[in-house]
Amino acid sequence: MEFLRNNRTTEVPRLDSMKPLEKHYSVVLPTVSHSGFLYKTASAGKLLQDRRAREEFSRRWCVLGDGVLSYFENERAVTPNGEIRASEIVCLAVPPPDTHGFEHTFEVYTEGERLYLFGLESAEQAHEWVKCIAKAFVPPLAEDLLARDFERLGRLPYKAGLSLQRAQEGWFSLSGSELRAVFPEGPCEEPLQLRKLQELSIQGDSENQVLVLVERRRTLYIQGERRLDFMGWLGAIQKAAASMGDTLSEQQLG
Repeated sequence: MEFLRNNRTTEVPRLDSMKPLEKHYSVVLPTVSHSGFLYKTASAGKLLQDRRAREEFSRRWCVLGDGVLSYFENERAVTPNGEIRASEIVCLAVPPPDTHGFEHTFEVYTEGERLYLFGLESAEQAHEWVKCIAKAFVPPLAEDLLARDFERLGRLPYKAGLSLQRAQEGWFSLSGSELRAVFPEGPCEEPLQLRKLQELSIQGDSENQVLVLVERRRTLYIQGERRLDFMGWLGAIQKAAASMGDTLSEQQLG
């Protein structure tokens, strides 16, 4: 079994043939409402490599409704400090407890290459927020992915199976060492078992990367169209694939 950061054994489709992106899922999103206090940091344009201290979070009254997550100075404020449209959310990630100053946190990634970090002390309240935000931005096509908890959930350009001429947009969720996917042309795919991959590699240059996953007779190409959430997915998938020391701890993943 070979897992390499850069691997040339798999022939990857031409990068310039991976665009334009086809989107087949419905743009009609479910109506979800939720409100309450959250603690948030200033949005970032890169992955959060360092622990964010509790003092870096600000308490904000947050309202999710009509496809928009708005955050206010307090519950009496009329004008929001900012807002995130559900249609612009591309990924929702849940770091392990105590990653940052608040016990439970979650990250929201947007099409504009921004990352928003929210935190709470209550596991129950944090889980409810994650569930509501997920329902607000995941279309009915991919609602099966919401049936179980996840570390990462979102949409990514991909190529798979016989459809290698044009990239399409699929929905993915990462739970433990399983990567589940919903593609527009069919039902929920059988989960990819990341610890059983025959190949996990990165093709292309830093500006146009493709993550290649090979399991038995299946090959999946995930395109790094947006760098911020792609790098988050890349790190999470590599970590999940290497989580069993008996097979992967000695392999080079980066």
